[in-house]
Amino acid sequence: MNERGKRFERGLHGASALSQAEIARLTGLALCEYTQSRLWQTAYASDALYLNHELQCRVGTGRATYHRFDSARRTHLIVFGQKMIVDKWQSALHGTGSLERWLTVREIRRYGFFGGRVSLCLALLQTCLHEFAHLLQTVERKRRYRSVHNSAFYATLHRLHDRLDLELAQHQLKALLPPQLASSDVFEASVAPPRRHDSEVASRPFAEGDPVVFQYRQQLVRAFIIKRNRVNYKLKGRGTHSGLIYRCHPSLLAPDLTVAP
Repeated sequence: MNERGKRFERGLHGASALSQAEIARLTGLALCEYTQSRLWQTAYASDALYLNHELQCRVGTGRATYHRFDSARRTHLIVFGQKMIVDKWQSALHGTGSLERWLTVREIRRYGFFGGRVSLCLALLQTCLHEFAHLLQTVERKRRYRSVHNSAFYATLHRLHDRLDLELAQHQLKALLPPQLASSDVFEASVAPPRRHDSEVASRPFAEGDPVVFQYRQQLVRAFIIKRNRVNYKLKGRGTHSGLIYRCHPSLLAPDLTVAP
């Protein structure tokens, strides 16, 4: 087992009560391990086309999740953002509709991956496949300047899905994940697509009185818009955050779909 795998094992069994951030970090390490050992080592690392290439995976502290290639060292880096994991987790848990803002989730819906079914488990698996497809795209020289998510990329992504044993992949990924997440009710529960009304609400500017949700200090906050400023919104918390005042950029807000229109 490599050093990343050892850190993952120590973290997985070293604490009985973990914070959301720590669970997300361990989940990121699991995505790294799955991508490295299940996608790369078992299928591509020994292929002649990829012999001179190396893959490194790590967990980032932000939302950014990406593939990067160092052509001088022929080293690929895949980073899984810790806040990306938290966002998908909370979106699946609370049904805010913001899960659909992630490209990987929209890909599942659009191309019918996994039979078109979306769950937290499948969203995380799709994240691994998406970033790994960028590695294959790069090695096969099908990545072009300002043309990353092109037809060649999606042909590669479809190829990965065609070769995927979904039941085995879900089992392998779940075995790597921290039990606090893997055994939760939300992990494999299907997430319904947003209603047409939800999409329309998400695409228009918020107005005073609109219910919204956003992440603040690793917590999901529910609030109402009380004022629209030039560059942000003034919000009044509700529920467990009742009475608190926030200011938030519109890009960080999502409509609260738990409140009836």
